[in-house]
Amino acid sequence: MTDQGSPYGAIYEAVERHRAELLRLEHGATADTLKAYGKVWARLRRRVETLAKQHRAAIDAGESPDQAWVADYQRVSELMAQVEGDLRRLHDRVYQRTVSAESRAIEMGERHFQDVLAISGDAYGDPAIMASYNRVPLEAMRDLVGTLRPGTPLRVLLDGLGTVASQQIRDELMAGLAVGEGPRAVARRIRGALGGDMSRALRISRTEMLRAYRTATNERYRANEHLVNGWRWVSSKDSRVCPACLALDGTWHPASEVQQDHPNGRCQAIPSLRGRDNPDDPAPWETGAQWLEKQSPETQQQVLGGAVEAYRQGQITLSDLQGTATSPLWGTVPRRRALSEVIPKSEPSA
Repeated sequence: MTDQGSPYGAIYEAVERHRAELLRLEHGATADTLKAYGKVWARLRRRVETLAKQHRAAIDAGESPDQAWVADYQRVSELMAQVEGDLRRLHDRVYQRTVSAESRAIEMGERHFQDVLAISGDAYGDPAIMASYNRVPLEAMRDLVGTLRPGTPLRVLLDGLGTVASQQIRDELMAGLAVGEGPRAVARRIRGALGGDMSRALRISRTEMLRAYRTATNERYRANEHLVNGWRWVSSKDSRVCPACLALDGTWHPASEVQQDHPNGRCQAIPSLRGRDNPDDPAPWETGAQWLEKQSPETQQQVLGGAVEAYRQGQITLSDLQGTATSPLWGTVPRRRALSEVIPKSEPSA
């Protein structure tokens, strides 16, 4: 439980408010992206249904399959050129929306850090904490975290989404026409391709916004090392939390380390105040491991999945499930270890 004599109770509550504000920003970006994809899908569905009807009508009118396919291939090519144009414009919109959210997240980080320092100064009766705060210029922060600028990996990834989706749509469309499916059935076949594109775009947008917030916040920690000597990991505590992130909740990290969360992660960092928070001491709040112990069997099942019985029987601890993964795009991030990695299967007897 949180130490009521420590300012970290108030700081922890502030960080939860900050998390909610960030999620509201993310939800706004998500809603805008979903609306844009919905418009593209509505146009695409009408075109696909028209094409499927034309193909069916040609076959019913006695055209040979070869003749129908020649005409359809031309129409499909025209359709896909339109689709690729739609997707390029759509991804430009996602890009601009993400850059805007990134900028707002950086500004939020400034306010949130000042909020935490003000709470600390009030709690310790030390006005010098805020008086000695070093502000980092917002423009410098935007330059530091500007990974969506043209030519960067994330920008290239966003640009490439439309190419992948359009090929998947083309494949599904041709397959549907080949077997003589009706217009609605053909439309259903290609909806998954567009949905996959949307999911990837949303994941990139959300992850980049939160990464910008964490990176800029960490830079503020470094600029204020006379006040902050590190930070502690804070995870969400609900049935949807990643076990690897939950295991990290409360752990101490130096200011030189930037918090890296996995795509769609919801974790944040609480600054560790120099002279107030000893890195060797446990976190002054209920950690993720302590929280999980108190949860109902249903919640433990939702969090741990197939590892829940081994956890309940004491064969593993939550920290055993905490691993890392590395990718060229997202870097080194938390990863849930599989139960087979923690408890290797025994060799079969001879």
